[in-house]
Order: sequence, then C-alpha cells, then structure tokens
Amino acid sequence: MMKKRAVILFMAALLITGACGRTESPRENSQKKFAAHMEEIQRKINELEESATQKFDEMQKKFDEQMSKTRQEYHKSMTALKEKQDKADKELAELQEATGASWEKARAKMEKTLKDLQKAYEEAKSRFK
Repeated sequence: MMKKRAVILFMAALLITGACGRTESPRENSQKKFAAHMEEIQRKINELEESATQKFDEMQKKFDEQMSKTRQEYHKSMTALKEKQDKADKELAELQEATGASWEKARAKMEKTLKDLQKAYEEAKSRFK
C-alpha cells in the first residue's frame, strides 16, 4: 500500500512538472519511461494478485466440499459402528442369560457379531488415518 502511494505521488509529480510547457530533457524522458515501466509492473502485479485470489477461492471451495464429504463419511462410519456395538451389547446380554442348548447358539452369534464389529472398526480406522 505504501509503495502504491509512493508511485502515485511520483506519477503526480511527473504530471505536474511535465505540464509546465517546457521541452523534455533527457532526464524527464527517462522519468516518463520509468513511470510507464512502473505502471506496467503494477498492472502485472494486480493481475497476478487477482489470479492468485481466484485460485485460492477455488481451492477453498474444493476444500470445503471435501471436508463436507469427509464429515458425512465419518458420521456414516460412526453410526454403523454404534449400531454394531449396540448389537454386540445386546447379544452379550443374551449370552449371559443363555442356558444349556441356547448358550451355544448365542455364543456363535456373539462371535460373528464381534467379528463384524472388528471389521467395521478396521474399515473406519483405515479411512480416517
């Protein structure tokens, strides 16, 4: 911002001194060339800044979309894990209440549920490292 003001003041000074009706000296001609060069540099800087801002905005949008997708996947995984955990808790209670012939059936069911729970946990863990 400070450089921009300095360039503007410099250019204003050039315009004021150039409007006096004198013929241009080599120094004045050199100053005009310098001012034109500075304007070109400032224009290029502004273009680069606009381009960078646009690219940043696009990147931010993609980032936000990806975060939304990741958040949805996380909630889906956690819901599935919670359901499997609730099922395992229920089957454990059934196993603890089982007697005789029903105990073997409840144990087999519990083992399958625990394997499913472990698999779901590993899948969720691998997605969110």
